[in-house]
Amino acid sequence: MSTRGILADQIERSVPRLDATRLPQYAAAAETFRQRIADLETFLDQNATPEVFALWRKHAQWDAVVAAMDTDQKPSTIGRGALDLRYRLVGLMPGLELQAFQNLRSANEQLIHSIRFRKPDAALKLITRQMESTSTSMRDPEEPSVDAVAQVDELLQLLSDANQTPDLIAQIRRSFGHPNVVVRIDETLVQEFAQRMVNQRRPVNDCILGTRIVGTADLKGRVSADLKPAPSGLRVDLILRGDFQSNNTGYNGPIRLSTLGRGNVFASRSLFWSPPGAIRLTPTYSNAALNTQVLSIEPTKRFGRRLVKKVASKRVAEQKPQADQIAVGRLWQQVGKQFDEQTAQAGAIRPPDLMKNLSPFLGRLNLATPMRSISSSETEVRAEALIAGVQQLSAPSGFSGATVRNTIVVEVHESALANAIKPALAGRSLTRNQLRGLLKRYGISIAPRASNTSASKQDDALELDDGESGDGGDQDFTIDFDRNRPVIFEARRGKIRLGIRGNRFETESREIKRSLELFATYVPARRDDGTMILVREGEGQVEFPGRRRLTVAQAGLRKTIQKRLADAFPETLLTRPLVIPTNVTQQVLAGRAVRIGQLQTSDGWISLGASL
Repeated sequence: MSTRGILADQIERSVPRLDATRLPQYAAAAETFRQRIADLETFLDQNATPEVFALWRKHAQWDAVVAAMDTDQKPSTIGRGALDLRYRLVGLMPGLELQAFQNLRSANEQLIHSIRFRKPDAALKLITRQMESTSTSMRDPEEPSVDAVAQVDELLQLLSDANQTPDLIAQIRRSFGHPNVVVRIDETLVQEFAQRMVNQRRPVNDCILGTRIVGTADLKGRVSADLKPAPSGLRVDLILRGDFQSNNTGYNGPIRLSTLGRGNVFASRSLFWSPPGAIRLTPTYSNAALNTQVLSIEPTKRFGRRLVKKVASKRVAEQKPQADQIAVGRLWQQVGKQFDEQTAQAGAIRPPDLMKNLSPFLGRLNLATPMRSISSSETEVRAEALIAGVQQLSAPSGFSGATVRNTIVVEVHESALANAIKPALAGRSLTRNQLRGLLKRYGISIAPRASNTSASKQDDALELDDGESGDGGDQDFTIDFDRNRPVIFEARRGKIRLGIRGNRFETESREIKRSLELFATYVPARRDDGTMILVREGEGQVEFPGRRRLTVAQAGLRKTIQKRLADAFPETLLTRPLVIPTNVTQQVLAGRAVRIGQLQTSDGWISLGASL
């Protein structure tokens, strides 16, 4: 049976084990919520100025939720206030990553869940329907569609929020828990990064067996890098291979010798790195082979030259093996010492701690710290990351199936982008300008359009609607993002679909209260210079999932939406090469451009092959 079939069976077997007593309870959630607010206020009182404390109180407005609880407002009113607070506790504002804010965020979520599931019978029926629908989708013999996977994602979140079937939750995470970002670096780039030519000349001033040696020595060679297998880290063997030549003159009493030495040298040591630790280097191993040729033996005095030369020649012949052995030993010691000193610089390098700079943003956006690993083989370095929260799915398998081969290969599963952006958009209600500002913080720009009015937030799944109508207002447009799948990122069948998904769309005069998708489809294309880009296929599209037919008014509004979002999807993507800054530590990379030469999409993965 397939993995999906096994998961479908387990979902069905878990339905009878739903337990109303495990649902979040409002009284406990409210008490914890009040305590976390008290803790936050104590923290701010002790660590912030009164002005900063007041600014945080004004921004978050937690007092509004407490006031609704103190005056025994309807659960739906308290729930709407908690939803508003949820979005004010998630953003890019510095400080939201502090533990006191994260604790309040967690308590606020529990308060929301306790209100959502306050009617046990209705809550269990909702969960049962979702489990049955998801089980049916998982039995589809075809590869699960994006919508089918989204159903599993919604079920995972629903079960987690309702505190149900922990064993099923664990099984879902295992089934969709593979790394969703993979970076592969070919050995050729590692070699280019590490290799350097050696061309050294040094003076010789030594003494061997009583003979003073003076002259010059030349070493020419190359330092290279050789990747080695390491299952949980990086191993690189640094190797020096070179040719040695010396031209020396030896002085021993009345004798002067001219010698020529030729040979080769070898030195190596291994570099190990297991993030987040420091680089470790093994001791240097070195070796040398040397052949010394005596070119001439000349007496320094005229008296008895012939006899002196004869005796000296015999003496040199007798001592040469021992002298060569000493010279070789000193040579490999010297080469080994120099190689050790030069490569020790690699051990002093502290690889950038990306998580140190990234952690505050993760905390502000309520994102989990990505699980990550690195390994090396004889042909490549492989780094993997799993970007998913405890209630989010990742890749269903660890392989994209792409055939991309290049200096640098980056593979991203569609779940990675969706998981990263979802906390910032899920369930929110934003105007066009607010959406533009939020996307700009993520590095995504759309053309500006005037808009000054914000809209209220709502979440139908929370049963917060007591018949009260939201505020109207004149705005360019307002969109309520889908709570479970606000971002569309699909990489399948050679195409990429990018967009957003909402539950309501409103312009100055008309409104649609139903699910809608705003998206554009992109296909890979090769430019004349050989690089790959993404080209939009047609215009931006608007679709309404489901089988209900559009009314005449909705059909008219559909055209309006398409026209107003025409500038939101550029005609091309990935057109600019990534240029490495010129001030990077490793000058071999400074100023070089990363150009995409291959681009494939398949089964939820986008694979990019790039070269420097």
